Amino acid sequence: MAHVHKEPLGLTGARSEAPKMDLASIQLRQFYVVLQRVSAAATSLTPEQSEEGATKISDRLAELIELQSLEARREGGRLSLEKEEHARFIKAALADEILLSIDWEGKSHWRRLLLEERLFKTSQAGEKVFQHIDKILGARDPQHRTIALLYLHALSLGFQGRFRRGDQTEIIAVVRKELFQFVYQRPPENSRRERLVSASAYASTVSHLNGALAPKLSRSKLLLAMTVLLLMLVSQGLWVYQTWPLQEMLNSSVTASGLVTMN
Repeated sequence: MAHVHKEPLGLTGARSEAPKMDLASIQLRQFYVVLQRVSAAATSLTPEQSEEGATKISDRLAELIELQSLEARREGGRLSLEKEEHARFIKAALADEILLSIDWEGKSHWRRLLLEERLFKTSQAGEKVFQHIDKILGARDPQHRTIALLYLHALSLGFQGRFRRGDQTEIIAVVRKELFQFVYQRPPENSRRERLVSASAYASTVSHLNGALAPKLSRSKLLLAMTVLLLMLVSQGLWVYQTWPLQEMLNSSVTASGLVTMN
């Protein structure tokens, strides 16, 4: 059963730390991969399956968020707990926006199954995500760069919130640029290596590596890459466990035209 958490608003002060590919960032990418697959499968639901399918999707995504939270809390520390609350909110907001933006039979049911409502008892992520960003950028606390990095990930993965309606992509670009500069303490470069070309490409990227330096990977970077790979394998196992009931339901209704499975 999902636990209800307070919306992450407070930001504590602490010593500065450099942004890094930490567990919260890795988990967000893993969650997005699962969300992409769930979204693809959701478009195959029939009207008769829509309510049950939407409920199962809500349950599985909420359970995955809880499992990732349990793993993250092992790190301990006040800032880690605070960052995890932001990560939970971002995952819920991203899932709700995507599942309300795609065309599928369960969309009307999802409006009463919002993950944000389920986990935080609120339904204003389109506004609140940018309020959180404004607060972080206003405070400019170096210790919150890893939290800002999570919001940068969210915008790079396609979250638009209150700016989804109308042609306001330039505003999103400005916010992303400000987040990038705060996180990395330098302006984003205009090279292909620094740009996040698409959400799907970004989700499958482990890190931004300079091709000329690739052969000179240090032992620490190699260990980090191996850790990321291991976590991705664990994520795949969690994916199979989390989505098996929904996959069974989809597979049981395969028609002559075929349905997209979740494998």
